Amino acid sequence: MRARAHYLQPLVHLWVELRASNTDWSVDPSLEFASNCQKFDAWRAALLTRLRVRDSN
Repeated sequence: MRARAHYLQPLVHLWVELRASNTDWSVDPSLEFASNCQKFDAWRAALLTRLRVRDSN
């Protein structure tokens, strides 16, 4: 169970960031979308790295 939580933690942080950014209406939606895509790409890269490390052990 702890291992599963370890992999889900970045997703939870991403979700919290996305929810927080959606409340700021002064941000241009296209810029906000680009920022969210970058956050998701960073999360996905981190998750894939963690999975590769786990599989190599």
